[in-house]
Amino acid sequence: MNNPINQYALDGLGLELLTLELRGGAQDAQELLEQFAQRWQQLLPNQTQVRYHHAFLGLGPRQGIAQIEIHLGEDVFALEDDHKRIHALRRHVVHGVALSSESLPLEGWLEALLEALERESNHSRALQDALEQLTKPKSL
Repeated sequence: MNNPINQYALDGLGLELLTLELRGGAQDAQELLEQFAQRWQQLLPNQTQVRYHHAFLGLGPRQGIAQIEIHLGEDVFALEDDHKRIHALRRHVVHGVALSSESLPLEGWLEALLEALERESNHSRALQDALEQLTKPKSL
C-alpha cells in the first residue's frame, strides 16, 4: 500500500485488530470490537450500525457485539463476530439489495474501507472530517 493516508489510518486502526486476529483471542476480540464500534460511531454516527448478541431470542441483555456495519456509498463494510473469530465482509448494495458480497482478510478489509472513505469524502464534509480524524498521526 503506497498511499500514506491509508498507512497512517491502518497504523491507528488496524494493527491491534490484525494482531488480535492472528492470536485468535475471543475475549480480546470482543473488547476490540467494542473499541472499534465506539470509534466509528463517534466518527460516522449516521453510517455506522452496531448489532449485539442477546441471551434469548433477541430479548435478553446484550452479550457483546455481533456485527458492525459501516455504510459508505453503495458499499457496506461489516465485521461479524461468530464467537470464534472475526469475519470481515464487503457488500455492494444498490437500493437495499446486496448485489455482491465478499469475505476479505482484515488488512484488505481495512484498506478497502479507507479507500471507500476517501472516495466518498469527496461528496461529504462529515466524511472529510472523519477521514482527517482517522489519518492524523498519533502523538506519543
